[in-house]
This record gives sequence, structure tokens and C-alpha cells, in this order.
Amino acid sequence: MIPTHTLKRTVLIGLGGTGKDALLHAKRKYIETFGEVPPLVSFLVIDTTNDNASSIPATRPDGSVEDVKLKASELLHIVARGASSLPKVNDEIREWWPAKASLKSNILSGAGQVRALGRLALFANARLVYDTLRNTLASARDYANVRTGADARAIYESMSPNLTVCVAGSIAGGTGSGTFLDVALILRDLLSDEDQLFGYLVLPDIFTPNPGTQNVEPNAYGALLELDHLMTRDDTWSYPFGGRRITVRKKPFDMAFLVNRQNRAGKTFNDKENLSELIGMGMFLAGGPLGKEQADIFDNIVVQLTEGQGKFYGKTAHYAGFGAAELQFEPGSLDAQRSARTLQDALTFLSATTRTPALKLPLLDVPAAPEDAGNLRFEVPGVHEEAGRWSAIAADLRAAITSTRGARLRERQHELTALETALESELQSLFAQGYTFSDLVAALNAVHSDLNKRIAAQEATSETLRQGLDDQLEKTGRNVESNAQAQKPQGGFLRKAAEVSPVLNRRGLDRMALAAVTVGDASASAEQLRLLAQRIVARRDRLSESRERLSRWFTDRLAQQGRTVHGPRTENRPFTLVVPPAYLPQTALKQSHDPEQAAALLRALTLPALEQPQPAGVLQAAFQSQQAADLRGWLSGAVTQAPGTPQRSEVERTFRELDAISAPCWDYQDAWVSNPAVGHLEQLNILGVENRRDAHPVFHPTIQDVFAGHLHKFQTVSTGDPQRVILYKIEAAIPAFALANAQVYREKYMMQRDNASYHIHREWEALPDLAPLPDQAEAMDLWVRARITGRVRVKDGRYQYASDREGSERWYDLGRNVPDAFSALGSNFFLFKELERLVEQLWQAQPEHTVQQNLERFVAASRKLADDAERSAAERDVFERQFGSAQALLDRVRRGQAFQIPDDFEPVTY
Repeated sequence: MIPTHTLKRTVLIGLGGTGKDALLHAKRKYIETFGEVPPLVSFLVIDTTNDNASSIPATRPDGSVEDVKLKASELLHIVARGASSLPKVNDEIREWWPAKASLKSNILSGAGQVRALGRLALFANARLVYDTLRNTLASARDYANVRTGADARAIYESMSPNLTVCVAGSIAGGTGSGTFLDVALILRDLLSDEDQLFGYLVLPDIFTPNPGTQNVEPNAYGALLELDHLMTRDDTWSYPFGGRRITVRKKPFDMAFLVNRQNRAGKTFNDKENLSELIGMGMFLAGGPLGKEQADIFDNIVVQLTEGQGKFYGKTAHYAGFGAAELQFEPGSLDAQRSARTLQDALTFLSATTRTPALKLPLLDVPAAPEDAGNLRFEVPGVHEEAGRWSAIAADLRAAITSTRGARLRERQHELTALETALESELQSLFAQGYTFSDLVAALNAVHSDLNKRIAAQEATSETLRQGLDDQLEKTGRNVESNAQAQKPQGGFLRKAAEVSPVLNRRGLDRMALAAVTVGDASASAEQLRLLAQRIVARRDRLSESRERLSRWFTDRLAQQGRTVHGPRTENRPFTLVVPPAYLPQTALKQSHDPEQAAALLRALTLPALEQPQPAGVLQAAFQSQQAADLRGWLSGAVTQAPGTPQRSEVERTFRELDAISAPCWDYQDAWVSNPAVGHLEQLNILGVENRRDAHPVFHPTIQDVFAGHLHKFQTVSTGDPQRVILYKIEAAIPAFALANAQVYREKYMMQRDNASYHIHREWEALPDLAPLPDQAEAMDLWVRARITGRVRVKDGRYQYASDREGSERWYDLGRNVPDAFSALGSNFFLFKELERLVEQLWQAQPEHTVQQNLERFVAASRKLADDAERSAAERDVFERQFGSAQALLDRVRRGQAFQIPDDFEPVTY
């Protein structure tokens, strides 16, 4: 019976090169798990580059390898010829085109890291894009596409009628970063409220080591600004796209997963292909392949996070991270060697000759000669009619030989059939007793040799009888001719013919008829023996051909095992761990070898099954299952060993690595999400094992100790896969400004935005900062205290601030004049919080009288600066506000000192 799998109806959409690579890896995961892409899963890549030559290898569950590629129907190539004119002639594009965005004459192969160009290509193909997305979703819902056909490998059932749609791409380049928001909003317009939409977005850090990537960080910051704006927006709005209006009622994604090259365990992945593989695994898991338990857990956390987890410093948290890794059991060279021995044993069995069995067959006996001619009787002619009748009688006698031969062969056909049936039964019995193919061939050769002797003897008998009949016919013919001559007149008209006796009489005709029948019967017996010999030869040849066919299959498999033994076990895939490792001493996994196992397996398959024209299926099933161990057995044997033994140490090390590489692949500054008074960070770990309800060795204390400290966050689900353990971690949600490198993205964005646009809409050039900026009063209060404590200074005509962010104190520029310096402080959350921490330490450490003296001096200096008519209005405005803030701070200090009452209470001494 074919297996049944329950999955979500899933649509995977890749944008740009990163999205396409992610979809290839997702497709590989489906093929490696199910042996095919389930009909419940659909793929679509939208890209400005028309390149579908990429492929990656996938190993099916049966061990065969397939090159995974996207179908031509799964790739939508969007181009824009005459792109430089589109913002002028296309009303929809002119409405949003940023004035500072770079233009290209044509967009035929990539968007050149310009986000606006990626969006322009999308709008240039608006109707095609919309119709393709609509048709893709409609096809994913079509029941007819998932009906089980007669040639189906498995039955696929949907968990629900709703769709799970995943959009993957990078926010650092041009195509993915320029199209992901529109694609999400179009999908929202097409999807129902019950459908799910997830984004998998690659951050720019993986690209920055490469040359020519100066735009990737500003692009990412611009994309995050826009995504944050749309994820926070709660009104209904619309915009034109391809002659229709896209109505937006919900945020772009139910969950936006951000993917970076460094995970929360400190693992760094420097190859962008690694991140594509991770995203492919994440999209694969989003479709619920681990079963309904996993799907329900995943959906529950999505609902919780969609409802909101509060705010971090006034900013809503919308973003999640995930990590995934799998542990696969591959016995490796040890199992390959064991399998190779078994295959070699099978080859030896097929070619070996042990002894020649005697075939116990009721071989054909030559029947006794007939006693009469049966119905073959001739009318006796008169003596004068003999000459005229003899030729016909002789011809009838010779014809009787052939007719008798044919009749006898027909009568004895059942004997041949019975002999063939008995022969087949005897061969099967001998094979089951342990005789080899060569033994059976030898037995058939012996039978054939004996038959050849009998055939020769019978043919000699038949020839003797035929010659005797021929002699008799020839003699009778001469006598008839002599009688005919004697009856003619002699010497003249008046002389009478001689009187003669008849040659043909009843006795003589019956004797010749019996001889003809006997010759036909003897010839039939010889022919029947020849037919039996032919069938024996044919059966021998079929046995030999079967032996050769089986030998070729085992030879090919043996060659494959040889490559397994001596070649690499698996390609380098960072999120897939393999046990047992090749370097583990084989003594830890030693298995006994039974040289009779191969013969027993072959005998168990039976001779008819082995001799079918395509025996690969039964051979595969019988010999593939003969492994040195399985994951459960290997782990069970390891965890019960003494500490420090190679196998147990390897298990502990492997699970530590599994725990580390499955950490969410992003990094953020814990300080911004660790305050219990703000927001909430959710963590979930899903552990997939064959059956969570049995005593799987993963639950042994030796392995569980690896997860100590966060084991309470684990949810275990059943996968039904005995050779794999999957660890899937989700962490959410944080605000965008908390990302580890968000400040770097912002700095690059701020440095370059005056000369270029990193947005896909002109109105979004002035979106609020990702970070929660302080108000002007807070910023000025910190500015005053930083000046008084010396954390902000003026040197060589530039304002500078001190920071220990790199481990030792260094001075960094704020600006050449006070408006720029103060603006830099007030528009940079990270700078503000960093300076606030350092200033607060110094402020609290100063004596009160020193604070007051410094404030008084600073107030006076600020007054003079504010009244300096030589300065610009902008500078005097900042100094005026500086004076006001310093005066207010001085007043607070003075009031605090004026009303202080010393606490000099002394308790009564007993």
C-alpha cells in the first residue's frame, strides 16, 4: 500500500537570485523527503535575470540521485526595454518614481542593486505579474491537481483548504529588495484572511565582503524602513498596479523572518548558498512536513506574534528569526563495506557450482509399436487394376507417415505440458533447498545430454523403420510393374496374355499400412523428444540469462558501494549533520558478517521473482534494508556506553553541534530587548523524532543534558522518519533597530542618501527612523550634561564625543558646528543611548557642589554664545536652547540642595 502524507497547500515564491536559490533548496528537501515534489506544493521565481541553468543534486529515499532544477513554467522573467522612458510615459510609475533613483536604458539582466529599478521592472510587467500570481494561487487551490493518479507514489492530503505562501529574497540588492513589498501586497489582495503569508528576507551582511556591494547596506536600511512602516500601518489604502487598484487591508506578512550570516550561537556562514539552503529548509518546514503537530505549534506562535508583543522603547516588534538543522543517519563506509560483502556473496552464489542435482522428472517414454494400422485400410484392386492403382496407394502410405506423426504429436502435447510444469516445480524446489543457478543449469545440461542420446536412438529406429517401408514399397512396385508387363499380348494379335497372380492382396496392404503407421509413430516419438530437448535448452538459457541479469545488477551495486566506501560520504551542507562520522573507530560499530545471508535473501525471494524481466525492485527492497544499524540502534548503543568512549563522545558532540547550528540565524543587541518592562521575546524549539511517544534514545539523559538550560522551551513532534532528527527553532519578535548591524546600515544610508535613492517610493524618503529617537528636550538635556562632564568636546574646530564601544576610549566626530553636532545626537538612537550611559556614570560620580559650579559656569557661557550676533541664526538657536536646558537643570540642583534635611535619626540603644 502506498504511503499517505499530510501537508499544507504551500506556494513558494522566490524573488531575484537569492530567492531562486532558496527555492531550489526547498525543492531538494521535498524530493529528499518524499522522493518527489508533492502536488500540494507550487513554485514560482520572479527575476530580472533569465537564468535557469542552476541545479543542485538531491538524493531520493531510495538512494538514487536527481539534479533538481526549476521548471520553465516556474520562472517568470520580467524585463523593461526602454526603462529610462517609463517614469515619463507610465502614469503609475511616475506617481512613485524617486527623483534621485538611477535609471538604466534597459532592464534585461538584473536591477544593478537599485531597488527602484527592481520595482520598475515589476510595474513594466504588471499585468503579467498579477495574472501569474493569481493563476499560481488558483492552481494551488485546484483539487484536480492533487488527485491521486494510478501511477502515484504516495497519497497527499491537505491539512486545510487554506494556503501557506512563502516569499523569499534578499533586501540588499535590486530585484528582491525592490519587489518584495509589492509582491506581498498583491498576494494579500489575492489571498483570503485565513491564508498565511510569510517573508524570508536575507540581510546584507553576507554580501558586504564582495566587491561592488556599496549599495547593499543602504538598500537594506531603506527596505527595513518601508517594511516597518507597512507592518505598523493599520489603515486601508490602495494604489494602482497594471490598470487595477491593489487594496491593502493587512500588513505585508504574518511573519517576517530576517536571515543573517551569524546565528545566535555565534556560528557564522560566509557562503550565501548556506543561507539559501537554510531558507529552503525554513520554507519546507513552514509547509508542515513534520506533521500536524508541528504545523499546529508553528501556527500558534504565528498567531501569538501577530497579535503583538508590546513595544520596545516605543517601537513595535515585527521581526522573527529561525534556525533549522537535521541529523541524518548514514552508516557510511562501515555499512558500505558490510553491504559490499553481502553483494559479493550474492555474486558468488549466482556463479558458484556446488553439486549437480538429479532432476526427478517422469521423462517421456517411447510407446510400444502399434499393433494395427487403425483406420488406415485400402481397397484391394483386381489384378488388372493394380498397375493403375499402385501409385495412389503408395502415395497414401507415405502420407500416412506424416498424418500419423502429426496426430501422435497432438495426442501427446499434454505430456510435454505436464513435464514442463513438473520441471518448473522441481527447479523451484531445488533452488529453495540451496542449489545455485549454476547447479540448476548443470542439472538441465545433464538432462539435455541424456535426451540427446535417446533422440539419436529413436531417430535411428525411425530411420530403420522408414527404410524398411521404403524397401517394401519399392519391391511391391516392381512386382506390380512385372505383372502389368506379363498381362500384355505377346508376338501377335492372335496370341493371348499370360495368366498372372495378383501382387496386392489384403494381407500385404494391411502389413504396409501398419508399417506406415509405425514409421509415423516412431517419427513422432523422436520429434517429441526433440521438442522436450528444445524446452530444456530454452529453460537452461533463461536460467543463464537470469543469472547474468542478476549478476550485472549486483556488479553495478557493488561498484556503487565501492564509490561509497572510497568517495566522500556527502556534500558539504552546514545544516545537515551525519552520523556515524567516517573517522569514528570501526570497532565501535563492528557488525558480524554472515556469508550465508546473501544466499538466504535470494532464496527467500524465490526463483520466479528473481527471473522476472525487471528484478531490480525486489532486489532493491531485499538488499537495501540490510544495513549495519539504524539511527535508533546507533544512538541507543552510544548513550549507554561509559563516558569518554568514542561513540558516546561523538553523540554528545554531534548534538551540541546540532543545537548550535540550529540557533536562529540572525543576531541582535540583547540590551534593546532584555528590559522586562518593554515588549516580549518569544522562543520556541521544535524537536522532530520518529515517534515522540516512544522511548526514543533522544530522550535519554545523556542527550537531554546537551540541551540543559532551555529544554523547557522544547516541543517534540513525531515525523515518522526513523533515520532523521530535526531541530527547528523560532525566535520572535524584535524591533528592526535591535538588529546587530542596524546602526551600520543606518550610517551607510545616511552617508549616501543625499546622492542616491534607496527607496521604492518618493514619499518614503522621509519615513520615521527605525530607532525610537529622543525628543528635543531629552536630547538637549543629555547634550548639556555631556558637555559638562566632558563626554562631548570641541577640538580642532570639530565637535567630538568619547565612546568605549571598541573596548577602549576613542573620540568620534559629531560635526563641524553645533547644529550638525546636536542634530547627530538627536537623530541617532544608538548614539544617544550610548552617550546617555557614559554620561550618567560620570554625572552621578560628581559631588553636588561640583555639579552646581559647572552648571553655573556653563549657563553663563551658553548665554554669551546665544547672544553672539556674529554666529548664524541656527547656531544661536541651539545655544539658546542649550542655555534654557542648563538653567532648568541648575534650578533643579539648587532646589534639591535648598530643601535637603539631613537624616540623622539614631535609634534607642537597649
